[in-house]
Amino acid sequence: MKKEVELKDHIVRQFAEYADIEVCPEPNPFHVCGMSALFPDITVEFGGEVFAIIELKVSPTSMDELKERLKVYFDVFNKAGKNLSFYAVVNGLYYYYDGKKIRSNKESVVLERLSRSIAKTAKSGSEYVKPIENVVTGKKEWGRYAEVLVHHLKTGKNLKRHGRYLFLGRKAEMALMQDLLMLEKNTNALNSFCRFSSTKTVLTSLYNQSFRLYAPEAMNDEYETKVIQDYHALRETPKYISEYANKGYVMCFTEKERMDKLFNWHMYGDQGKGICMNVKRKQDFSNEKDFIAPVVYIKKGKNDKDSLLSFLDGLMSIEIADGLMFTFRLWHYWKYFFKYDFYKEENEIRWLHISPSPKEKTEWSDFTQSVVHYIEKDIDQLPFTITHLTLGPKCSCTKAVVAKLLSEPIKVEKSQIVGYR
Repeated sequence: MKKEVELKDHIVRQFAEYADIEVCPEPNPFHVCGMSALFPDITVEFGGEVFAIIELKVSPTSMDELKERLKVYFDVFNKAGKNLSFYAVVNGLYYYYDGKKIRSNKESVVLERLSRSIAKTAKSGSEYVKPIENVVTGKKEWGRYAEVLVHHLKTGKNLKRHGRYLFLGRKAEMALMQDLLMLEKNTNALNSFCRFSSTKTVLTSLYNQSFRLYAPEAMNDEYETKVIQDYHALRETPKYISEYANKGYVMCFTEKERMDKLFNWHMYGDQGKGICMNVKRKQDFSNEKDFIAPVVYIKKGKNDKDSLLSFLDGLMSIEIADGLMFTFRLWHYWKYFFKYDFYKEENEIRWLHISPSPKEKTEWSDFTQSVVHYIEKDIDQLPFTITHLTLGPKCSCTKAVVAKLLSEPIKVEKSQIVGYR
């Protein structure tokens, strides 16, 4: 049997679980059936039903060979005395064997199904609200962050449990993160803000009544998405818990106080030749797909125990009770709201749009020297209204010319900066 399953690298990580961990029998059923001898790298957490992922680094030469290999796993799993299932990954496709037939799916399809299943099958975690409160309030350095978390958990209705993880529903998690990110800001910071861009980009968007949001990898900061990994050894939320099936797109703004600043015109307003679009947030705009919050700036190489990242790191690392851990299903999105303080003068605000089935488009980016992905949103789908435009100090367009190009009347003014070089 060892020869039949010789794949060098075997089960490399847990994929998903669908029941409570306390039903796991002792001793480990995989040891009972000799599974650990066959697959020394196995890492599976147990529940009433378990999904595991097997990575086949030595690809089978035919479907028949793949079927024989999967049959071996299937037989051994059944001997474990548990209702266990698994996917085997070959060249980016996920293969599932039910004992008779082999079926394949793309990773995105598998993750989407798992994500939906978890949302439906997750149980209430209300009995763990008090243990979480005891853990976080016991850390003095977490004071204000702990208060925000406890406030969001106080009803207990939003806390969910799946396997060994506790987490909030999507809307509740978004509300919690917005309040945490807003702790350093004035409560009015998200009411009005602005966006600098080239004249061509702004006027084309307004003329077409359509705006672009780009995938985060298209951002112009080389440290984008790396701050968390560099600054903290934060736990990654397991893929089967995370909402990886959805995709996120971002549009960047700055606080309205930066509306006519030299730094912003130079860096983001086409060196003073562009336009600043001033907007006001729609107060009645609320859903589980759109999120607006300020960016939090972190000092590189400095580990502050009372920082928001330290709080999140600690919260995701501490055992709450009964072996349970707290996590964030949308963690892979929140990392886009942390940047190094090299950029703190930007006072950046970001609009994140989460889409389960985006109609993506692509274009070539001269800055990243790669193809980047984006989506388009009609002007009536935006979470804000455009109040007025500010023409850059070196913008060649006049107010009259710009006004004629607009399909809707919008106030146009000129920058107050003179002598821009």
